[in-house]
Amino acid sequence: MSKGGFTGKGVFGTLSYLVVVYEDGKEKQCNFKHEEDVDRFVAYIEEKYPDIPVHSLEAERKLAEKEK
Repeated sequence: MSKGGFTGKGVFGTLSYLVVVYEDGKEKQCNFKHEEDVDRFVAYIEEKYPDIPVHSLEAERKLAEKEK
């Protein structure tokens, strides 16, 4: 966390979100209350719609490197 990020006057938290990229290149950020919901949604898409990519090209490259 950057210097000064916590003031002691509140709660610091994260926001789980999923970015959907449409065929025309437009993007939509979808917010979720719980990170597990994002994981379940992505798993559902992978199972029901295997032709829809669930990672960016950069993420796919990094995953492939990690497997090696």
